[in-house]
Amino acid sequence: MLLPCEDNLLRNITVDRPAQRVGRFDSLPCDIEQCILDVLEKEVDLARRLDILKRDLEIRYDYSVLAAYRSVDKYNDGRIDTHNLGSFLRSCGHYASERELLAIVRRIDADGDSRLSYAEFSSFVRSTCPPSTPSMCGSVAARAESPDNRRA
Repeated sequence: MLLPCEDNLLRNITVDRPAQRVGRFDSLPCDIEQCILDVLEKEVDLARRLDILKRDLEIRYDYSVLAAYRSVDKYNDGRIDTHNLGSFLRSCGHYASERELLAIVRRIDADGDSRLSYAEFSSFVRSTCPPSTPSMCGSVAARAESPDNRRA
C-alpha cells in the first residue's frame, strides 16, 4: 500500500476500512483501472520530462552539482530540509506550501531522515541517460525523429 505520509486523515480512513477479498481472476471496475492507468502514465511522463531537464542541466558549462547543492543549502550545514528548500524556492519566486516542500524532500530523501545530504541530492539531479544518447531517453517524438527510426 502506498499512502502519503503527511495526510494522516487519508491514511487512517484507508487503513481502517474493511479489506475486500479479491480473487486471482477478479479485476477492478473499469473506471478504477482507468484511473490507475492515468496515474501510472503521468508518472512515466514525469520521469521522462525530469530526465530531459536533468540532462539539459548537466551539459551546461557553468553547472556543477556541488554549486547547486550549496545554493539550496544557504546555512551551509550540510543538509537540505524543508526550511532551507522553502527559502531557496522563495528567493527564486516560487512559494511552495509546507506540504509541497515535504513532498519534494520525501521524493529525493533516500534514507528517510527528512533531510537531503549531498549524496542524495547529487544522485537525484543526475540524469539516468548519458548526454550523448538523447534519443534513447527522450519522448516518443524525439525517438521517432532519431536517424535510426526515419524511413529513407
